[in-house]
Amino acid sequence: MNKAREPSPTTCVGTITDCYLQVAARALARSEELIPKWLPDGRRVGDLWLTDDVPDRPGFSCWVDLKTGRWMFWRRETRRS
Repeated sequence: MNKAREPSPTTCVGTITDCYLQVAARALARSEELIPKWLPDGRRVGDLWLTDDVPDRPGFSCWVDLKTGRWMFWRRETRRS
């Protein structure tokens, strides 16, 4: 009996675009676990993960929507009197 096998979590099926979409979907499904590891100095505010200092990008802040995967970097303004 030949039973169709499910692809393993590390197997990509289809075109390279399909593979990127599969990786993105898997990462989004684990965003609440992965984002705090990737941006450890951040904090959760509702469905957003906010960080004031992005690793390797001094002076930049970032937010990531844990439900949609959308993210944004911005440069913090430093004001001196």
